Amino acid sequence: MATTSSRVFQTRMPMPKPYRQGQLDCLCGTYATINALRAACHKAGITDKISWRMLFRILLKQHDAKWRLAEMVTEGTDTPDILKGLLTSAEYLKRCHGVSVKVRWPWKSRRTVDAPAALARLNKETKQGSVLLLGYDGHKYAHWTVATDITDEDLLLMDSSHGPSLKLSDFTFHPDGHLARHQTYVITPWSLALIKVSRR
Repeated sequence: MATTSSRVFQTRMPMPKPYRQGQLDCLCGTYATINALRAACHKAGITDKISWRMLFRILLKQHDAKWRLAEMVTEGTDTPDILKGLLTSAEYLKRCHGVSVKVRWPWKSRRTVDAPAALARLNKETKQGSVLLLGYDGHKYAHWTVATDITDEDLLLMDSSHGPSLKLSDFTFHPDGHLARHQTYVITPWSLALIKVSRR
């Protein structure tokens, strides 16, 4: 039988908000890989009924072969895992759907970059059918996302868990990923890829 105090507690204290997908798992790299390819296919006018769920399964099996799945789900994926995932995804799309995937890492040899200005210049690439796969580190978390377009001030996102845009001015570049206290996000030479697809 509930006591008076317990009834009052239940009345006054609302239930906590439910966790949502992405709050406890670290699958953003896998989702970003798939979303980047989906967006690139859309830009290329490729409307096949591609089984993205099957690709998701293939990528998870690949991760599980290298790491324990529980570790990957809770710790996330780094750039080598993303690279391998993109190769696996390209093989799947070519074999099953005749779709060719082109991946470029435009900053891979750079030691210094004015990140906001350099990101803004990639607008030309997004207008010509490319999408941007981007990994960044903040003070509280790291995340992989997809930018489908770029304005003078913002990245417009196709993101698995966050908002619709990020400000260009929030980004800085460091070859080793160092983030100063006054800076918001840092990107590195191997955390930004341009992805474009075609059918030949």
